[in-house]
Formats: sequence, C-alpha cells, structure tokens
Amino acid sequence: NADCLSTRLRIDNNRISGYILGKNCYGDEKVKRIKEKYSLSEYDQIYAYGDSKGDKQMLDLAKVKFYKPFRGNPEHSEPD
Repeated sequence: NADCLSTRLRIDNNRISGYILGKNCYGDEKVKRIKEKYSLSEYDQIYAYGDSKGDKQMLDLAKVKFYKPFRGNPEHSEPD
C-alpha cells in the first residue's frame, strides 16, 4: 500500500492546464503535507529518499535517509 504526496496539477475542462493547484510540494510544504497525512510518532523507523535540495527538510524527519542528486554535481552526497 503506497501513497503519493506531490505538487497538484490544476485541471481546466478535463485538461492539465500547465499550472499547479495550491503550493508546490517542496521544502517546508512537503514536510507539512507529510505531517498532515501521517502521525510520525507512531513509527519506530522512518525512511526518506530525496534527490534535490527541496527534500532536505523531509530528510530531516527520517532516521534512515537516502540522498542522490538528480541533477548537478554527482559528487555531492548531501543536500545543500
């Protein structure tokens, strides 16, 4: 069973408009959505996977974190 928390796309006349609905799921907004969906204190282990500096706040929630940059310098092993 899996859930997807992401930036929502605005739909106009049954077509993706090219605009987002609400806030971009990035940084603090991503953490807010995670905390709204899950009671983190109920979990012994929290794993997080990130690939951009917008994932840093989410990674800070986890006990086990994995970071691999999607773009940029492949030598970076931690988000900025």
